[in-house]
Amino acid sequence: MNPQPTTALPEINKLWNYSDPAATEVKLRELLPAANDVGDVSYKGELLTQIARTYSLRKMFAEAHETLNEVEQMPLEQYPVIEARYLLERGRAYNSANEKFRARELFLRAWEHCKLQQLDYYAVDAAHMLAIAEHNPTVQLQWNEAAIRYAETAEDPSAMQWLGSLYNNTGWSYHDQGNYAKALKVFEKALVFRTVHNHAINTILIAKWCVARAHRSLGNIDEALRLQQNLKAEYEKRELKNDGYVFEELALLYDLKDDADAAKDAARSALDILSADSYFMQNETARVDKLKALAGV
Repeated sequence: MNPQPTTALPEINKLWNYSDPAATEVKLRELLPAANDVGDVSYKGELLTQIARTYSLRKMFAEAHETLNEVEQMPLEQYPVIEARYLLERGRAYNSANEKFRARELFLRAWEHCKLQQLDYYAVDAAHMLAIAEHNPTVQLQWNEAAIRYAETAEDPSAMQWLGSLYNNTGWSYHDQGNYAKALKVFEKALVFRTVHNHAINTILIAKWCVARAHRSLGNIDEALRLQQNLKAEYEKRELKNDGYVFEELALLYDLKDDADAAKDAARSALDILSADSYFMQNETARVDKLKALAGV
């Protein structure tokens, strides 16, 4: 089934700018009067679920749940897509607030509901969120693989849109388990998929970074260094903002090659960029300390 209702109103998923949820909220709210005017209950319900999501992404959880309470009052049994998106966004709100148990319950309900209603796109979303909300690495990997199998065989072609993210997440699950060879294969699959399907350039560059990172874990230092150097050159050629994680990898790789000067320069560039990333600086203290040591600061 198509994840969007048949309507003259714009496709909701295409209105998203995940890097700016506040601006996305404005766009979504502007469409509420039009949805009321044409009497499209399904569209209005979906709008409200996505408005709630903009709150969750900003950690405004009370506002998210308040908006979802409004959706909950709708006749959800008559609108399977609204129910799917309601369950997903209620789950995401709890997950973002670190209420993992409640989140998993909702994602599991969404998974079963979407399979029953043949809402392939949202079924894959539910499985991928079950993996994200799961603490157990083995179970996490099982959900990622279930999501991939579902997306690869779904009748709805829109479900395939998830595969780039799913390959990426699954690759990291293997990587976290120390299965670096398997991680590399899945990261390479993600890169091919994103390239063939002309995904956004930033996702392709991230996929390339993941491939290089897996090579470092496998001890293929020369190949990892070559790939990261190519990535740095590609950022510059495309006149994109330099990526601090590329410089971090370069610093670590140069250090492994005993090139102290190159490692120092790369580490300083990494710190200059990543110092603006509050999450990285606060939660990746070991990585920050390593960069500072290499940078000599």
